[in-house]
Amino acid sequence: MSNARILANLMGTSTTVPSSKLSLGASDLPSGTVLQVVQNTFAPASNETTTSTSYQSSAWNITIQKKQLNSKLLVNCAGAHSYVTDFGNGCLSTICQESGSSTFTASTTYASGNDPASAIFYGMQQVYNSTNLNTAPHSKSWLFDSSGNQFEAFRLFFKSRTSGRGVTFFESGHIATMTVMEIAG
Repeated sequence: MSNARILANLMGTSTTVPSSKLSLGASDLPSGTVLQVVQNTFAPASNETTTSTSYQSSAWNITIQKKQLNSKLLVNCAGAHSYVTDFGNGCLSTICQESGSSTFTASTTYASGNDPASAIFYGMQQVYNSTNLNTAPHSKSWLFDSSGNQFEAFRLFFKSRTSGRGVTFFESGHIATMTVMEIAG
């Protein structure tokens, strides 16, 4: 049946479109539809550095108020550079997710339960220092499942691969973005 025939059947003999048919809510959209996109830009005034092999909080964070409680969230981080200052070292980074029923900012304390890549030794991304490469741009994406809560917050964490060896996760003077795309479930 054509779309025109379906519309005619919905309207019946009336020439006025019922007001209930004039707008779509998020629940009317098919799975996979992009519901909204939220983006933050970061340009910290100082470097984010560590020699620790425990995850450290970065300035990169974002919060989204979801349109659907069962939607998925694609988080993308891009820009800036991380580098290592010691040969034989690496900078590891990951994205953590938290959720709640009211708006909040992601915690600055790393928790493996919030990290979908916690079982992966090197996290979501690794920059490794060899004789030819010791710097790389950030670029990582992760598709997070729904928590069932209205608010979701995300933060990037970073650490040194080797204890006592220095890494710079975010170099001042660079610009980076963190984007969340809500996708209907």
